Amino acid sequence: MLAKAGATGLAPLALSAPKVPLVGHMAIWLDEAGTATWQQAHLQSFEPVAGNVTLGHRPGVVWVRMQVQRDVGSAADWLLEVSPANLDVVTLWVEPANTPAGVATLPEPMAQWAGLGMLPEQRPRWHRKSVFPVHLPDTQAYTLWLRVDTETAKTVIPVMWQPDALEQSNHKGNWLMGLLYGILLFITAAAVILGSIAGNRLFQWCGAYFFSIGSMLFTADGWFSLLLLPAAPRVSHYLTSFCL
Repeated sequence: MLAKAGATGLAPLALSAPKVPLVGHMAIWLDEAGTATWQQAHLQSFEPVAGNVTLGHRPGVVWVRMQVQRDVGSAADWLLEVSPANLDVVTLWVEPANTPAGVATLPEPMAQWAGLGMLPEQRPRWHRKSVFPVHLPDTQAYTLWLRVDTETAKTVIPVMWQPDALEQSNHKGNWLMGLLYGILLFITAAAVILGSIAGNRLFQWCGAYFFSIGSMLFTADGWFSLLLLPAAPRVSHYLTSFCL
């Protein structure tokens, strides 16, 4: 994905593999006031980024513009996965890339929201990043516009997935994180039991330490919010940010 090819010199990114990272195919504009609409952002000059977007902790809203084009014979339905997490406000617009630039009266494409912009019942329960369905009905180039409003680091890492590939990756990631949490719980339980048998408070302090680390990781990674606070996104956002 990229900004307008003519404006940035970047060609549309071909979608031919099940997983297509968009690193190095993005252009950005930082809206420091955070009030620009899509029509206003459409008129701005976007700067190409050599890698992923990593602006650090800065005020404002970052807009990301990219172009993609699926190969002939490839699937029309894709999923755009975007880091930051699903608790940040991320908005996506998809428009045909042949839309004329520099026109203030362009019709705004339909917007999609993730994170705090979504209703609680619409957020993906088992996915900890922002995910958008992207339908590409033909093989022409399409421009993807992302508006990312986050209180954490201004980092944007978009990846285009075929749905089956993302589901498999998600299952693998969930299994690995479950294994990590299981190891931490085992260490915690073992330390508490050994401390009780030996009467040594050092083991109990170690158990409390590992329990605290596991709890912080569980919350910062988004699992606590997804499992126990699905209807309270702002509380989840606060807890996640605090643990990070």
